[in-house]
Amino acid sequence: MPLDRVFIKKDFAEVVDALLADIGSGMGGRVALTDANEGSVMRTLAEAFARELAVCYEQLDTVYRNAYLDIASGPALDNVVALLGIERQRGGHLEGTALL
Repeated sequence: MPLDRVFIKKDFAEVVDALLADIGSGMGGRVALTDANEGSVMRTLAEAFARELAVCYEQLDTVYRNAYLDIASGPALDNVVALLGIERQRGGHLEGTALL
């Protein structure tokens, strides 16, 4: 996996904080909405949007992790090696004898 991440995954709390800061800033000629108390309409809408965005971050992280040969697993690994023209062999049982 490359050391430089394409994106930085945010959790629910980080997304809520970023949204409330942006909404309260009034940048871009918008009206600054500053009522971020628990139960306020603004906070409720921000938390609803943040919940969905946090789910998207989780899904994007899964896609990102399954795109690399060294960390992909299961069917995702099959898809990654198929790009190289390789087919994975299925696991089986080992048999042998041991001399003591």
